[in-house]
Amino acid sequence: KSLCFQLPALLTSKVVVVISPLISLMHDQCLKLSRHGISACFLGSGQTDTSVERKALNGMYSIIYICPETVL
Repeated sequence: KSLCFQLPALLTSKVVVVISPLISLMHDQCLKLSRHGISACFLGSGQTDTSVERKALNGMYSIIYICPETVL
């Protein structure tokens, strides 16, 4: 299922935003992607690094995982 949104990020130079309520899954996906050299980040209540949001806004990540409440 994850490939549905990971492939577009890999095949294009566009940023893919994934909205999901599953925080632990998003963390796991970010870790797995980074092990394969793919830049991904998580934005939400569990994110402790304040620089991640700034980097995401500057296009530093191919895939951005975000919680629904953070979008609002």
